[in-house]
Amino acid sequence: MAETEHGSWEEAPRENERVYSGFLGLAKWATILISIVLILMAIFLV
Repeated sequence: MAETEHGSWEEAPRENERVYSGFLGLAKWATILISIVLILMAIFLV
């Protein structure tokens, strides 16, 4: 099989899944953090 920069083609789906999982985790925590900041702004800036 052909080799890619990061290994064989068989490893690519697992690498993509790991990156996608990391992205979803980052997006989830960013959303939670932004929600907390907005809630605190609504409480303290009114």
